[in-house]
Amino acid sequence: MAIIEAQSNFNSLFYIVILSTIIVIGLIIFFIMKLRHNFKQVGKALGISAIITLIIEFFVWIYFSFINPGQVYCKMGANCPSSSFLSFLFVLYFFVPILLIVLFIYYLIVFIRNKNKK
Repeated sequence: MAIIEAQSNFNSLFYIVILSTIIVIGLIIFFIMKLRHNFKQVGKALGISAIITLIIEFFVWIYFSFINPGQVYCKMGANCPSSSFLSFLFVLYFFVPILLIVLFIYYLIVFIRNKNKK
């Protein structure tokens, strides 16, 4: 029973992480391809993508921490994923919005420099 529950907790978390990452990457590609000629709009798109990613991550964090904590079952000796893999997922998942915010700031700086040159 505990093994099945722990595995389903991990599977649902994993699918949420993968799905939301795909959505965010798709949004970034869509915005950049659609607005690549307008530099200001690309910066806005990166900012919006970062905000959407942070919102998705917040809900995943609530789900994983409060609604469906899988660690309880792991302590009972269930067949859980390795902690290194979970930490890799979370590092990757929290790296995405930080990267987006850095790109947004870069685009903002370049846009302001280009505006001042004109």
